[in-house]
Amino acid sequence: MKTKNLLLSGTLALGLIMFNACSENDADAPLVPQVEVNTDITEQDAEIEDLVESVFDELDAYLSADTETSTSAQLKSAEENPIGCPTVIVDRPEDARYPKVVTFDFGTENCEDRHGRLKRGKIIVTKTGPHFNAGSERTVEFDDFYVNDNSVDGTRKYKNEGQNDDGNWEFSTDIDVTIETTEEISWTRKAAKTRTMIAGADTKRYPWDDEFLITGTSSGTSSLGFGVEREITTAIYRKRTCKFPVSGIVEVVKTKDDVQTKTWLDYGAGECDYNATVTDEEGNVKEITLGKRFKKRK
Repeated sequence: MKTKNLLLSGTLALGLIMFNACSENDADAPLVPQVEVNTDITEQDAEIEDLVESVFDELDAYLSADTETSTSAQLKSAEENPIGCPTVIVDRPEDARYPKVVTFDFGTENCEDRHGRLKRGKIIVTKTGPHFNAGSERTVEFDDFYVNDNSVDGTRKYKNEGQNDDGNWEFSTDIDVTIETTEEISWTRKAAKTRTMIAGADTKRYPWDDEFLITGTSSGTSSLGFGVEREITTAIYRKRTCKFPVSGIVEVVKTKDDVQTKTWLDYGAGECDYNATVTDEEGNVKEITLGKRFKKRK
């Protein structure tokens, strides 16, 4: 009996030793490393896209209302202007409504737009006809223009392509711009997109309820030495009441030294917020906050 008790005690002791050893090993074992998704280029690219879209969206909001003036040139004060910030000058022939040239003068000091972006300088728009006339075109140019102290230069052409089979207005856009950021990085951006208006067409004089689905591609280069190709794989859903897109997915391909890396930028499931996610080629996901890059330097 004594021998059996000794064997049992030994077995229990050995089990406790092994249990404690395993516990210590588990405690000391290194955690599985979390994969860090490299979102830097995707975030920079998203910020460049926001800078460009914020400029044109504001112009569209004003010009879609087709505000007419009784004289060939008329100044509108900030209080009268539906977008609040710039002085607007409209020039047109004495004997015709079009073509007209609309100058948005934001002044030489930053002023804040509807979504809190700071703008200064001038934007000059040439229109061939009313916004909601099929075939109407407009060309946008910049004169010493800045958004959040990032300079914007280049052109944008915009054309009303008429109504699609669903009765929604479609607008084609061709963009060729250069951005000089507050981080002293130069970006070029060329884009060909289609904007389909899915809400707001019945309230033409009030543009802030407009909603769009945007499709298309863009390409660009950075002074950091890489190129970026963007393709909207799930239509971008934009509401004028929201600062950023509320949904949609963009495939972003970065190329440097003949090496390509790919990420997907997802704007979410319809919420009006500042959040988006970036997924890399291995399926790793990281949440990002939009609007943090390229702010005014203190």
